[in-house]
Amino acid sequence: MSLSTISQDLITAEKTLAHWSTEYPKVAKAEADASIAFELAWAQALQLIDAREIPDGKKKPTVGIQEAEAMVMCSKELTDKKRTAVDLDVAKKLIGIAETTLTSIQTRVKIEQMDLALSGTRI
Repeated sequence: MSLSTISQDLITAEKTLAHWSTEYPKVAKAEADASIAFELAWAQALQLIDAREIPDGKKKPTVGIQEAEAMVMCSKELTDKKRTAVDLDVAKKLIGIAETTLTSIQTRVKIEQMDLALSGTRI
């Protein structure tokens, strides 16, 4: 592998890392916003359920039933929260992959330089 090929790989890896380093804060903000929206929707749903009048002769629904109903009421917010959490996890992994790739390429450069030095070729 030539130094020019390795150099091109290095540039590509650096661009990838720069891209995901820029995108990560946006993805993290979207995830935080979705979490807040879900928590607010969840609290509001529980308040609505708790504020309902219970007809005479009926029992108050169990906590499990109330939570299940609240989950249905804020299912869109929960879906958004889960999706943005996955996006954040993917972004973290892509940054890690880019960092590992960059380190690997830098190691290849060092090895190539050592090989050239041992063979007496000028870099």
